[in-house]
Amino acid sequence: MLTLKVLDLSSTAVETLPTSISKLKNLSTLRLQLCKKLKYLPSLANLKGLKKLDLHRAGIEVVPQGMGMLISLEYLDLLFCPNLKEIPTGILLNLSSLQYLAVCFLRETTIVRNFEEVARLKKLETLECNFDDIQDFNSFVNKFKDFQRAIAYSLLVGSAEDMLRKSKHELVIIDCEIGEECIVLPNKLEYLWIIRLKNMGSSLSKIALLEKANELRTCDISSCEEIECVVELDSSFSSSSSLRCPVFDKLEELSLRGLPRLCELVRVEGEATPPHVFSNLKKLFVVNCSGIRKLLPLELLHTLQNLEEIVVFYCLQMEEIIASLDSDATSSDKFTFTFPKLRELHLWHLPQLKSICSAKGVMVCNSIETIEIDGCSELKRIPVQLPQLDNGQPSPPLHLKEIKIQKESKEWWESVEWDHPNAKNLLQPFLKYI
Repeated sequence: MLTLKVLDLSSTAVETLPTSISKLKNLSTLRLQLCKKLKYLPSLANLKGLKKLDLHRAGIEVVPQGMGMLISLEYLDLLFCPNLKEIPTGILLNLSSLQYLAVCFLRETTIVRNFEEVARLKKLETLECNFDDIQDFNSFVNKFKDFQRAIAYSLLVGSAEDMLRKSKHELVIIDCEIGEECIVLPNKLEYLWIIRLKNMGSSLSKIALLEKANELRTCDISSCEEIECVVELDSSFSSSSSLRCPVFDKLEELSLRGLPRLCELVRVEGEATPPHVFSNLKKLFVVNCSGIRKLLPLELLHTLQNLEEIVVFYCLQMEEIIASLDSDATSSDKFTFTFPKLRELHLWHLPQLKSICSAKGVMVCNSIETIEIDGCSELKRIPVQLPQLDNGQPSPPLHLKEIKIQKESKEWWESVEWDHPNAKNLLQPFLKYI
């Protein structure tokens, strides 16, 4: 027993640990995750070889005695311990070998005093933190200048069940309220999820200095009632030195859900959309945004050459996927919209959708694999251009796997038009009624 190296009592009803645990001098890992009845631990001072201490969601009321003497400790999880009110000053600073730290900084506790101690942990590689509100979060980021190091972090502002851990550099803000100050975004941010943020204003530009997040890969905005567009750009972006919108240079996935006032993706005052906005976007999800009528403005299309997936669900006022110009109605010119990497197009329950693009427009998307359309009864035409064989006859797209239609929409499918009169016969083998 004295040679024991790993002790795992996770998810048990254990209420106490014997004092003899201090004799396990070879113990390197102590897991007490989800031990909700465990209120106190005996002294750990003699466990000099302990490297991992996991108290995630445990019921402890005070940190274990002697924890500050664990000079070999590399992993410490104190996240979501509801009864823990204090980490005494100096303890974290003594854990000089710490590489992973998970802790809540909640206002009802005195743990918030430990911001500076965390910032001085020079070997720290991964940090997971929970904050009460944006004010405390901003204070922490401003003091923790070492976010510029190669450190992984998962930061949660507000209340949630657990951390997401979808990225090495993520920030989740949930059920919070914006005050007079902007959100201070940490460096190297890759994943941003904002949920039910109050006083958000009309766009992300109103609440955060977006140029700080020039590594952002995924942005998810959900259930924010005030937002009208994702980003607003003024005339300053028209100069050659600031033509880029760096926050979206590397963005690969944009998800917009439950935004009733959303009416456009990018709003530009006085100038055309900068050429680099969404230039690396691969996936676009727009779900339950009842106010938006036109998804993609024409001036944005040239930046979307990397787009692979478009998903639009339950947008009750959506009329056009690619917005048409007033001049389209009188022009005899045929418009071609090219999406060289588009693999999936999903359109669900868009009762006002009248067109995917203008009546004289066609979409060239030779990489298309899946087309799924349901509940779009006003849509009269699918403008996907079929590739031509050497003899001039059309053929199905090379990578096409399926066209998915609801069984109830069979009559609609029979009436919908394609760019070529023989298209339905060619595509019949790919049709799947679901």
